[in-house]
Amino acid sequence: PEAKRAAHAPAMVALVEAKQRVHERLILLQPKFDEERAMRAEYSAGADAEDDMLKHVGACIREEQGAVEMEEAILAETERQASASVESRRLKSVRIESALAA
Repeated sequence: PEAKRAAHAPAMVALVEAKQRVHERLILLQPKFDEERAMRAEYSAGADAEDDMLKHVGACIREEQGAVEMEEAILAETERQASASVESRRLKSVRIESALAA
């Protein structure tokens, strides 16, 4: 067992050294990872804000469209009432003229 351990010692040392180098590289890269994570979070927040703005604009457009439709309905009803009033006056005038002619 000691001979085997001694034979594997250089490989074990090389493995520990490789792990140490990887760990050191990760430590050096950590600020880059943090920066990337922050940029992604900022982008995501910006995209969320843009989505919220588009939803708000869509709601405003639908609200405005509803107001326009309501105004059109009011105008159509007013026009119908005016037309009925004109027709009523015309019929009254015809009856008066008929009564006067008789």
